[in-house]
Amino acid sequence: WAARAFEAFGLPAAVRVESQAEPDAEFPTVTFPNPEEGAETWELAFEAAAKAGVPVVLANDPDADRLAAAEWDGVAPGPR
Repeated sequence: WAARAFEAFGLPAAVRVESQAEPDAEFPTVTFPNPEEGAETWELAFEAAAKAGVPVVLANDPDADRLAAAEWDGVAPGPR
């Protein structure tokens, strides 16, 4: 749905975190999967955003009942 929404609003294509793009009940890339739970859940997303040169990140938890948005300020918790 995200790709269709970006296209419908004339936005550039979304940048995916490939290691988190497909559902995985084991959550191998984070300790705790909910986006509101702190910096660790955002690390890979901010790294991908920084590489792509985009400041805004959207994240949802694995069962998609939470959606969060953040703008990286270039300081923290961004890429290390």
